[in-house]
Amino acid sequence: MRKQENKNFINAKKGLGIIEFLLGILMIAILSALMIPALVHKSNDSQNRPVQNISTPNKPVYQNTYTDDSQNWKLLYQKAYADASQIWGQLYSEGVLNQRQGWGSEQANYHNFTQFMNKFSILKQCASPNNAGCWATNETPDVISGHPNSSSDRCFVDSSGRSWCEASYLGWFVVDSNGLTTPNQFGKDRFIFYTISGNDVNTSGIPDKIVYDNDYNTIDRNKCPNPPCYYRSWLSQ
Repeated sequence: MRKQENKNFINAKKGLGIIEFLLGILMIAILSALMIPALVHKSNDSQNRPVQNISTPNKPVYQNTYTDDSQNWKLLYQKAYADASQIWGQLYSEGVLNQRQGWGSEQANYHNFTQFMNKFSILKQCASPNNAGCWATNETPDVISGHPNSSSDRCFVDSSGRSWCEASYLGWFVVDSNGLTTPNQFGKDRFIFYTISGNDVNTSGIPDKIVYDNDYNTIDRNKCPNPPCYYRSWLSQ
């Protein structure tokens, strides 16, 4: 009798286990039926939604604002001066620079700038009347006595995109450290370099080095129409 009761209990337990299993499958089926349409709808929405461009537009390296890009201009100016000084020192050491009788010796200055220019890898070379291809118009007609100009000055663009121009026969030259890109202002992205012999711009002899100008915190129509112009301090810091 006891054995029969145990057998019936075991069979009843098995029956309950099968029912629980079937109920579990039924629950899964019901949940799936409820969730699959929502998932399909969401997938369709994501496929039909236009793709958004989440990339950040490239910020131009140079802007026509002094405060935003002063650090960039400073670094480019320092690089331009370092390159120009090194090249001029090489020219002097090689003995290829001509002697002059002062800063206005036209033939000597023409020759010396030619030697300087030949040390660069040149992308473009410009002369009268096509200087605009290498040098944008100066910010005012008076700045650095109207130089560079298209009637007498020579300009070139080096492989890094910088523009260099001679100031006729005056024994100094200028650089635009970011080429034709704005702001094209002296003391911002444009700078003046003087070739000197000894310690004086007007001393006769072979110019053995280049020097820079002083800072200008107020308007100077010839050298700094849009102050401040940090010719000196940007190189000494």
